[in-house]
Amino acid sequence: MAVDDSLLKETVEKILKFIFLILFLILFSSLGFMFIEKWSFFKSLWFTVVTISTVGYGDTTPQTNLGKAFDMLIIISAISLFAYSASSIAALLIEGNIAAYIRYKRLKKMIETLKDHVIICGLGKTGSIVAKELKREGIPFVAIDKDESKLEKAKEQIPGILAILGDATEDTVLNLAGIRKAKFVVVTTQSDADNIFMIASAKTLNPKVKIIARASDEQAALKMKRVGATEVVPQDVIGATRMAAYIIHPAVVNFLDLLQHSGDLALKIEEVFVPENSHFCGRLLKELMIPSKTGAIIIGIKRKDGEFIISPTSAQMILPGDILIVLGRKENIEKLKKYVLAQDKKEERK
Repeated sequence: MAVDDSLLKETVEKILKFIFLILFLILFSSLGFMFIEKWSFFKSLWFTVVTISTVGYGDTTPQTNLGKAFDMLIIISAISLFAYSASSIAALLIEGNIAAYIRYKRLKKMIETLKDHVIICGLGKTGSIVAKELKREGIPFVAIDKDESKLEKAKEQIPGILAILGDATEDTVLNLAGIRKAKFVVVTTQSDADNIFMIASAKTLNPKVKIIARASDEQAALKMKRVGATEVVPQDVIGATRMAAYIIHPAVVNFLDLLQHSGDLALKIEEVFVPENSHFCGRLLKELMIPSKTGAIIIGIKRKDGEFIISPTSAQMILPGDILIVLGRKENIEKLKKYVLAQDKKEERK
């Protein structure tokens, strides 16, 4: 069962039910003693409270047999009511509903602080790899899976992961994950039908969100594109392409594996955005001397209009809004990011 506000509702309902029954018993008993013993309302109320609480001061007692019989009925009813309520509250504690609700509220509060984050739908093999990469790069994300065992495994492998137990096809679950403020949604479950439904739901809740989905084949990929996926990766195409590449260019595949699993020790391929106020704008690559200043290598440029320039020459001019595709170690890329944002000549020479 997914943890949500229904846990609080269930707990509050049981407590309110207990309070209502106690108040009803006190009122019913007080009116009964007023009618049977001809006491005032306050005296009847006093005797009822003393009786139910088992204090038993003895200053007031029923004088008629009917009153004594009615008193015994009230005592039995009160004991039964307290026993039932105690068992219900104990069950809530034993089942962990209250603890689960506290964890849920803490998770919800943490997710509400996120903005432009990633939502991963499905923590299978593909989803777990994506989560590990995002965690390593410090990119905020929320993971969703309806299989509790997968969530527990992910929590062991990725400390501090924000994970929701629930069905990502449901709007309530996507809203809990912060879909309206998310920048990306990654859909990785094994079911094409579920993936299509998740894409449609995510796009309905946040039309601006970018969705990257996994598909079992080209036909499923086409359907996902139709319902709003930004990018679809057919799983069988990936496998076939990799097998062929390993036969034709094994060294290239080994190099790409090195990039993927290098951690912080070897090379990375990243993107660096060039803002309009950057001193890079309107300058040639040979003027900027990026390799000598940062140690990073520009292997591609994506223009603002979507054009790609592969392996740009030193005579290539940088324009506002360009995205530089960069190869280098993490520290080299960080130097380049600072270099792009340098504000004066002194800072630029560093």
